[in-house]
Amino acid sequence: MTWSLSKNKHMLFIASCFLFMIFLGAYYTGYQTLIDVVAGYFNTPAAALGFVMSIHFYGAVTGPAFSAEISERLGKKAVLIGGTLLISVGGIVMCLTQGIFLAGLAIFMIGIGFTASEAMVVSIMSDAFGPKATRAISFLYIIFDIGALAAPLIIVYVFDFGRQFRAVYLCCAVISIILIAGFSLCRFGEKPKEKLAGSLATLLLVQVKAFRYTLVMAFCYIGIELGLGLWAKEIIGAVGGNSGQAALALALFWLAAMMGRLALGVFYKCTRILGYGMILGACSMLTALLLPGIKVRLVCYFLMGVSASPGWPLISTLALNAAGRYSGASLSLLLVLSSIGGVTMPPVHGLLSATFGIRTVMASIMAFFLVIAALHALYNKEMTRSAEGSPAGTV
Repeated sequence: MTWSLSKNKHMLFIASCFLFMIFLGAYYTGYQTLIDVVAGYFNTPAAALGFVMSIHFYGAVTGPAFSAEISERLGKKAVLIGGTLLISVGGIVMCLTQGIFLAGLAIFMIGIGFTASEAMVVSIMSDAFGPKATRAISFLYIIFDIGALAAPLIIVYVFDFGRQFRAVYLCCAVISIILIAGFSLCRFGEKPKEKLAGSLATLLLVQVKAFRYTLVMAFCYIGIELGLGLWAKEIIGAVGGNSGQAALALALFWLAAMMGRLALGVFYKCTRILGYGMILGACSMLTALLLPGIKVRLVCYFLMGVSASPGWPLISTLALNAAGRYSGASLSLLLVLSSIGGVTMPPVHGLLSATFGIRTVMASIMAFFLVIAALHALYNKEMTRSAEGSPAGTV
């Protein structure tokens, strides 16, 4: 099935996708800023706090798992509108509820909606731009980064450090309704014309070795991003830094990521950037491990931001190339693996830090960089063999 922007209302299509991505980025970091306030408001027991913080990610695992199959049968537009509707309902419930159970259910629904819809937005844009898919995906995640950078500041200065969290979720509901209207008016493709004849797209995809490599890359990538994000205070504090310098390290990381993705939009045809970037990231973390000093670690955070910047756009592109016509299912499965990483990595890194120290967490992040570089090399080998006629290629 071929999708074409020429059949769409161009400005509405692109504006809706960009609004969704900036909304997604804002919620991604805004949720981390708000969750302590929400848990405190509902008097959440200390023993349940970790579970409450993870509810969004449990939803993020669930959403793409279902959307992978639904998108191949009912079409991507149905999943996109349905996912955005879940976000709006979750936002409204958060505005009205007085109990932690309904609040948790609402957060879970929002997690399902965001990740299911994210896969469809990226898939639709990549289908529309064809050979320039990497450029389109890169620009989408630049917009995501802008939202991620802006949200904490907005919550602190506009919504009274998150204490007005119901107003934040009301904004989520309103934006979602606007997006539903925008996506409903867009015509970005038809239902898949080919029948799956009872087969699950997921089962067909996981039989492709090159695609399996991209799934592991997605898991490792979220390990890098969460490791550097959640443990910034400890990584910088280990050399005498304070909370302000840890925040600066994160700002440098995201700034570098935006700069790197801008560059990727220009050099989108060079997928080898992924492997080189991961090697640079591993070297940067090794430098941070070997050389003391706050300035060294700040520089290393910036370099790791540059290194990680092509990660998700290029991993998505590699998955699309290996998946053939199952673009919606392939990106949904990538998000399933990254969400599993989002659930499992924080406690694993917490255990490593408590048992062996923060340097072990840093070493694990370096290992993730190296694993992605190695898997990228194996992926290229597999795809080359497929192109030469061996039975290991795309679906």
